[in-house]
Amino acid sequence: MKRCWDPDPKNRPNVNETCDLIELFHKSYTTEYSKSPEIKQQFEEVEKHRKSNLPTKSQIKKIRKLKKQKEVPEQHEEENSTSNKNDENDENDEYDENDQSDTHPQAIYTSRILNNSVISEGLDMAI
Repeated sequence: MKRCWDPDPKNRPNVNETCDLIELFHKSYTTEYSKSPEIKQQFEEVEKHRKSNLPTKSQIKKIRKLKKQKEVPEQHEEENSTSNKNDENDENDEYDENDQSDTHPQAIYTSRILNNSVISEGLDMAI
């Protein structure tokens, strides 16, 4: 997994290497899974944990409602703003790399923000 995310494309695995690794993982999983109930239990626990962290439908509706409410005032602000916006020294107009909650207005797809602890745990997992 770490190799796939390497900043240098030359260090990333090619399609054949990736397919071979997936096939190796699948074979080891199916072989070990059928032999060991402990591995089956681990997968079930991880899946239960994953499902418990998914947002509920009501939470998703609340988030969408809040986003719509946020968009309406922003549209009014744009209509009422002065033409000389460059002279304003407003920190909110600057791009904040740490703020991942904003979605680009021309974005077609959006995804949920990943929990960094889950990512680092997954990268350290040995196959």
